[in-house]
Amino acid sequence: MTTQVQVQTSPRFLSEIFPLTISQPNLICFRLTPEVERQEGNRLAFRFSRQFPDLVAIWKKSYFWILAKPGSTMPDKAELKKALENIQEELKDEIGDRYWSFQWVREPKATPLIIAQLAVQVLRETKFQQPVVFSDKGVEVRREVDIWSETIELDGKLQPAVTITVRSSILYKGNLADFYNNHPFRQNTQELLIGLKVQNIESGGSGTISAIVGKIGEHREKLIAKATGAVSKQALRDSPDNQPLVGVQFGKNGKQYHYAMAALRPCVTPETAASFEVEYGKLIEKTKISHEERKKTIKLLQGNS
Repeated sequence: MTTQVQVQTSPRFLSEIFPLTISQPNLICFRLTPEVERQEGNRLAFRFSRQFPDLVAIWKKSYFWILAKPGSTMPDKAELKKALENIQEELKDEIGDRYWSFQWVREPKATPLIIAQLAVQVLRETKFQQPVVFSDKGVEVRREVDIWSETIELDGKLQPAVTITVRSSILYKGNLADFYNNHPFRQNTQELLIGLKVQNIESGGSGTISAIVGKIGEHREKLIAKATGAVSKQALRDSPDNQPLVGVQFGKNGKQYHYAMAALRPCVTPETAASFEVEYGKLIEKTKISHEERKKTIKLLQGNS
């Protein structure tokens, strides 16, 4: 005799992709002449955002898209032209005497992907909580938010969306200056710092120290004039004259960027964990996120976004 047992189950989903709507977006679109490539376009978009704190800007396929945040006013063409002049002056040492003119798009129609990418830029400026789940000797394991743009098809129509997910990070609580000043082998500056992975405290970008380029006092005023981030500027102002100035490379970009150490945070890796006197395996164990914790955190993030 054969007995058949039927088990009824209800489908359970954990979605980290959220459709979004920007009602009546206040945006403009333009191109620059001569035309810029992707790397340069992304750098210019970043600097436009710095010039106007109430705007977010992106570059996509030769076009710049700028979105004004709710309740703020879009700058007029004269203000944008002045901002471009300021950017050209800031980048003069890197790009030389290059000048661009605007080509305005009269009736811009943003695609779902453009809307999603602009929304992500807004969300990345949101101060989400970063709960600490483990701490030892100045090293912490935190839960952080990761956000990126998506498009999804709903009712046969492509819609903008964002992915909001939770990840763990291992961080040193202090900055690179704290790490350096308190390290027993700080007299071996080159050996201690060259090759060390670091994070830009303000932007969150990670890179590697590739050079010691001198002392802060030798370059302070020039770097303050060029710095665009508030944290970087303050670190340059406050650092002692004789503190090492470090050169950092980000990603595959071979360009070296100069920082005061207080603007950076050292990254804890398997290779550097011993320098922090912590056990890397224990840190990795604490980075694991259970299904229930992830679900709970995503619900909280959905309510805050």
